[in-house]
Amino acid sequence: MSNKKWSVGDKGISVFFEAENPTIDIIFVHGFTGHPERTWTSKSPLSKSPPQPSDADLLEPLARDDCSPQSLKRKASHTSSDSQPPPLKTPRLQVPWHRSTPAPKPSHVCWPRDLLPQVLPTARVLTYGYDTNVRSRFVGPVSKNTVGDHGWDLLCALGDFRRQAPTRPLLFIAHSLGGLVTKIALAKSEDSRADKPHLHQIIEYTVGVFFFGTPHRGAELLGLMLHVLKALAKGLSFQLNDSIVGTLMPGGDNLRTIGERFVTLAKQRNWTVFCFQEEYGLGGLFGKQVVENESSRIGDPSVETARSIARNHMEMVRFSSCDDAEFNKVSSALHFVYNKLLSNPSDERLRAPSASTLSESSLEARQQVEACEKLEARKELMQLLYFDEIDARLLSLKPAHHKTCEWILGKPKYHQWMSLENREDHHGFLWIKGKPGAGKSILMKFLDAKTRLSATKQSGCLVASFFFFAPGEHLEKSTAGVYRSLLWQLLEMAPDLQQVLDDFSSNACKVIRRNGWQIEALKETIAKAIDHLGSRQLCLFIDALDECRDDDVADMVSFFEDLSDRATEDNVALRICFSSRYYPTISLRKGAEIRLDDEEEHSTDITRYINAKLVLKKSQRADDLKGQILEKSAGIFLWVALVIPILNKACAGGRMDQLQKRLNEIPPGLDQLFEMILLRDQESLDDLRSCILWIFFATRPLTPTEYFFALHETGDEDSRTCWEAGDMTPEELLQFVHSTSKGLAEVTKTRSKGRQPSVQFIHESVRDFLGLKNGTKKIWPNLEQGFVGFGHEMLKNRCLAELKDVPAEILVDEAATGPGLSETRPFIRYATDSLLIHSNLAQQSGVTQLEFITRFDRDSHGGRMLWIRLHNLFEPYGIRRYHDPGLLYIFADCGLDSLLLVHPGLSDHLQADSSEERYFKPLAAAIVRKHKAAARVLTAALIGDEAARGIDERVVSSTHRMRTQIADNIDFFKLLLDLDHAPLMEFCLDTYSDSALECKTRGRSFMFLPTQGDSEVEKVGGREVMISHLLFGLINHDEEQRRKDSLDPRSDVCDTPALTESAIRRLMKYRPNLRLVTQIALCRNAKTALHFTTSPTVLSILLKHAPSADLPDDGGDSPLSYLCRNRDKYRSVGFRQELEIMRCLLDHGADPNFIPKKKDSRLPGLYWVVSRAISFLEINGFLQNSKLAEEIILLIEKGADVNRPLKSPCTGKTILHRVADKFQRDLTVAKLLVRHGANLYATDQKGNVPFEKFPETRALLIDYKKQPDIPKEGE
Repeated sequence: MSNKKWSVGDKGISVFFEAENPTIDIIFVHGFTGHPERTWTSKSPLSKSPPQPSDADLLEPLARDDCSPQSLKRKASHTSSDSQPPPLKTPRLQVPWHRSTPAPKPSHVCWPRDLLPQVLPTARVLTYGYDTNVRSRFVGPVSKNTVGDHGWDLLCALGDFRRQAPTRPLLFIAHSLGGLVTKIALAKSEDSRADKPHLHQIIEYTVGVFFFGTPHRGAELLGLMLHVLKALAKGLSFQLNDSIVGTLMPGGDNLRTIGERFVTLAKQRNWTVFCFQEEYGLGGLFGKQVVENESSRIGDPSVETARSIARNHMEMVRFSSCDDAEFNKVSSALHFVYNKLLSNPSDERLRAPSASTLSESSLEARQQVEACEKLEARKELMQLLYFDEIDARLLSLKPAHHKTCEWILGKPKYHQWMSLENREDHHGFLWIKGKPGAGKSILMKFLDAKTRLSATKQSGCLVASFFFFAPGEHLEKSTAGVYRSLLWQLLEMAPDLQQVLDDFSSNACKVIRRNGWQIEALKETIAKAIDHLGSRQLCLFIDALDECRDDDVADMVSFFEDLSDRATEDNVALRICFSSRYYPTISLRKGAEIRLDDEEEHSTDITRYINAKLVLKKSQRADDLKGQILEKSAGIFLWVALVIPILNKACAGGRMDQLQKRLNEIPPGLDQLFEMILLRDQESLDDLRSCILWIFFATRPLTPTEYFFALHETGDEDSRTCWEAGDMTPEELLQFVHSTSKGLAEVTKTRSKGRQPSVQFIHESVRDFLGLKNGTKKIWPNLEQGFVGFGHEMLKNRCLAELKDVPAEILVDEAATGPGLSETRPFIRYATDSLLIHSNLAQQSGVTQLEFITRFDRDSHGGRMLWIRLHNLFEPYGIRRYHDPGLLYIFADCGLDSLLLVHPGLSDHLQADSSEERYFKPLAAAIVRKHKAAARVLTAALIGDEAARGIDERVVSSTHRMRTQIADNIDFFKLLLDLDHAPLMEFCLDTYSDSALECKTRGRSFMFLPTQGDSEVEKVGGREVMISHLLFGLINHDEEQRRKDSLDPRSDVCDTPALTESAIRRLMKYRPNLRLVTQIALCRNAKTALHFTTSPTVLSILLKHAPSADLPDDGGDSPLSYLCRNRDKYRSVGFRQELEIMRCLLDHGADPNFIPKKKDSRLPGLYWVVSRAISFLEINGFLQNSKLAEEIILLIEKGADVNRPLKSPCTGKTILHRVADKFQRDLTVAKLLVRHGANLYATDQKGNVPFEKFPETRALLIDYKKQPDIPKEGE
């Protein structure tokens, strides 16, 4: 790798970086008013210098509402100072050492120079500068070059610069206007084939183009702002280039022509094209994008890959680190281009360096690229393993009291486990068991810390741990969390073990990225990592197995037993320590066990704790009291920890008699102790009850702040004022939690910046007492309804009160934001998210919600409309926001099955007005979101409970993803076909058949544009019309919908051709009238389904039932002639598929000599295919691989008359005459026709024969005709 430092000139080509043996050139082209270096340079966080101008920088004065003359003058003078006035005549190439600009300070990162070599170390990285600056009249003239001039200059500069390596692959990376300059340069290179071969080589060896924020269709915002700037500039003595400004306006400077030409070239040459789009707008421009998404993509998904960069227009080309997530998108694209080069050495359009000259460097480069890709994949998979709560429980546990827990280190069982003595007896397993609250988790934290400390003193020892936490998030209480946590810790501690991640194929990585890590993949990876431990030791601690589902724990224990068996056989030093309560069913085949109840030293630990915490002077009586406490504790540490503060409070005055009396009142056993604590006084009983309800039934753990507001009444101005004044400290919130819970709740800790501490019970045994052991009856003795339903009803009412307390102005306040609202109302986010969930759970538990949902739907404030407004304020993704759905749609979308059951309009949910929503219908929302219970309720409302059986499994296995959008009835029925639930499909077909029949009688087609004069339609019933139109819609709607979806880089394109074919096949069992389907036409252009079908499989099915393969449209075209004449209509279909469609039509009897009757130019299909072949030959210089030659041969073999006289405007000429008229020195097409029977002696109406004006060429063809294998006329 070359370490040479290159300087960068303001104009022409400069070098950023050059490898010793470059295998690819990468050229950077900046945008309007940009700079060849500064455009791509990211400033360090410590840098205070203002950003240099590029493209939208000129808009900054206007964007900040700073349009003063002084401001504009400062901008003009600043801009012009960055580059000297150009000379009167500027050379097209300025080599790097001409008039260089000083390199940026070391703190700046110019990613083409500083980062790109790390991605592609064998590249030569170039940058091109050109003058589009705004400049003061007093400083110098402004360049008058047009975009076309700049494109030509770029081409010439590249041609000159690459003379020493003209065949090296070339990749363009362009920002904004630079993308248009690049497209023009490539087009001009194509036009230089004949007279300037060295310039034509540029396009020959181009492999791809990366566009960053390029206005392919113009940028109305940028253009308009520049026009404003131009108008203001007239009186301020600085200049803009009118031509450049005009180009940036939509439709300016032949943008469409440039774009269409580029698409054609990209397809012909198989370029890799990425369009990177700015995700954010400029704040000063009201948050609007400089180049909107519609303009920053080419618009043809078969050519481009569109991706968003989470920056604005200026910052989207500035990266400061290889760890930048946005830079990773670009580096992945670079790897894709380079791998494509390496994997296609025979592709002449790519032309990688020859193996003889660069084999070693190419191999090395490929290995480096593959290594980089592996590292990126590893990094991404590691990130997907991590989760915020990975050590939350461990952090929340108090450390062991001084000198406690140490006894276990001397136990023979522990020593044997740690030293792996008698391994055949225990297989590396140790299981610590004890009663609830006995201190098992504290002991496990102690062992974990001790083992980690020992590991730091000896090499080759790895330690990982996981502490289950039942009240926590899903991953804190599931075996998926165990595996992800342990694997992440192991691979972090021993990075060499990350090689096990390389075993995942690219498809497997995609699945993990899309669906997350699955249990079996985690198990397999853990097993592989342990296999690669070698001589290292691994110690795993897994605490509180009883806080996970029994079935999952049993499976996990079995998995670790298998691991230990393999480790024992392979002599791998694997130790696993479990802790739990006593399990009645789960046990180990082999393993050591320590039961805390049987360990005398455990009682000694409790004694040490009592001595340390109980405030008593030394005396015999004090010793007696301590003995009584130990005896009452029954070995339960938690009991002691709760009792001692009570006793300390009792003897605060030094009266031992009061201490003895209080101890006698305290019951033994945790459950009795909890009851006493909860009921010992009536002080703040309402707060205690609220505390229990919120910890028990909150949809997620509350933060201390949320908890504080949840326990205060709505409208409590004192608490709100206190909060807004900043008077509430974390310590005060902690004290509030302790006092309102009477010491039975605590605030958890967390290391994660994105996760706040939460309020939880101090121990799971508190929850067990209140829930499983009916402790709540002690607190609510007169509660008649079920505790669960009561709890959710209370929390629902509190959430509803919070919503109603929000000012009504929020509905119309356009400046309102979710975060802004949460600052003044910390509880409002939870109330919005959880209101309907609590209502659903209350209904599920028997507390009727009919009156609530009726009022909620109609209430002008605090009802549905306010909830939608608040939901949208907190929802960051626009596609997930609601427009104005009814409650049926909201309930289905949120999976609220119990609320759906009591909704009075449930039976009519197919008619619910939700056409503006993301999923179109409530049933579709439930299916796509995979809310199987809600889908079952909605389905049963239509067809009954018995017929709805099996819908759950269908919903779970549905191939539609949540990001799929259901836009109309066709999408809805496609979803039903994918679901493949016959009773539901039958019902929907019957339901909509009445609508279809009504549309038919009015001369309209259901779900589509109107049709007129279909006599076939008049003869059939509504259901048949419905099914037939549905099939027609699947055929014709799918191609358009897929193309629209694929234009959006954020969309999830689920509808592949295979899915559509599957849907059509499933629809066949509902007996569509295929004869009718083939004749239904859209009134706009009257094309039948045979004209639109782009799937050979579907076309074959339809043709078997069509009255004719030559059904004409209203223009007289048969499907075959339409295909031959309108290739652009099949843009998304490749040549090979087009050939198959043509073959299918011909095999089913399509007339190859069909002449459209209503066309002004009545010409056969062969004429159009030959014309396209001639055009293709003119553009590309070859006909191979285009499949056009195969189409010509297929048509002739199937009966196309190659010598048929053509009608007006061809005046009796044959196709060979037309080839001669367009003669361009290449005889490929002419020889093809002659070889297949074209008559060289046919005459037109004027008596002329083909190629009469080119006697030498005609003679060559006559000689060619005489070859033995060429058929003669009449054969």
